[in-house]
Amino acid sequence: MTRRHLSALLVSAAVAIAAAAPAAAQEYKILLGTAASPPHPFYEAGRMWKEEVEKRSNGRVEVQYLHSRQLGEERPLFEGVLSGTVDAMVGSSISLTVFANKSSFEALQLPFLISSYDTLAEVLSSDAAMDLLADLDSSGIKGYSLFEGGQRHYLSTKGPVRTMSDLAGMKTRVMNMPMHLAIWEQAGAAPVGMNYGEIYTSLETGVIDGVEINVSSLESERFYEAAKHFTYTGHYFWPGMLIGNKAKFDSLPENIQQIMIEAGRDIIVPQVMATKEAEAAIAKRLAEEEGVQFYEFEEKDEMRKVMEPFIEERVQSDPAIAAFVETVREIEGR
Repeated sequence: MTRRHLSALLVSAAVAIAAAAPAAAQEYKILLGTAASPPHPFYEAGRMWKEEVEKRSNGRVEVQYLHSRQLGEERPLFEGVLSGTVDAMVGSSISLTVFANKSSFEALQLPFLISSYDTLAEVLSSDAAMDLLADLDSSGIKGYSLFEGGQRHYLSTKGPVRTMSDLAGMKTRVMNMPMHLAIWEQAGAAPVGMNYGEIYTSLETGVIDGVEINVSSLESERFYEAAKHFTYTGHYFWPGMLIGNKAKFDSLPENIQQIMIEAGRDIIVPQVMATKEAEAAIAKRLAEEEGVQFYEFEEKDEMRKVMEPFIEERVQSDPAIAAFVETVREIEGR
């Protein structure tokens, strides 16, 4: 065998070995948790980020994704992020107003401010939204992404809720957050702060008459078994967040940091639009297969007027909220 033939064989063997070799070995592990269950949009957002990070890092990063309350509800998840026992979490952005004392995140759920998923996708990708995430650094939190859990509507055990008088006095489960309690008091309901995991039983036993909720949660938590009347109020969206322990983030190489940040930014628009499509498909299935009745709320203009002072009060209280609202109004006004 000539030297040239031997060299050719060695090169061929090297190429074959390289082609057969697996992607780069896992070097970094990220523990990601959420209370959400599939097919909830929050679960899907975490799945999308996990897949993007692992793909873009060529397997150097492994994201261990524990969902369906395996690590608990949102508060213990957030406490885990702060302490470093959980590297990252997916949850409701409004939680940051209490857990991290970041009232500026109220901007994301001002009632009747954002009218469509298309507007929301653009807003959550805007500089004003990214500024909200950047402000978390001072609290030891790294903000990776914002996305959507599904526009909120009203589910009732009592019958259709088409008008404000129908809503009056209804014992309505809300997240136990000052902002949500204030919104629903202003709407004339009787809000009840309650953990997410208590909703099903409370609907079933009559502890509450209704819940403001999104369509995907109606399915994933099987709330349709306890309540059949769903009204499209569209009072606000339910933006989620993907945040992490900043010390963990800072310990990673710069190129891995960049991958995690870019993956978070790049999933925003596709996740929001996928949520829009999923909600419509789920509603159709629930109407056809589970007997859920869907109605339109007939007094949205009246409800919007009731909420205008609430929005303006928030705008005056926080420059970050004012900047966010201005961005929304610019996009809506095009």
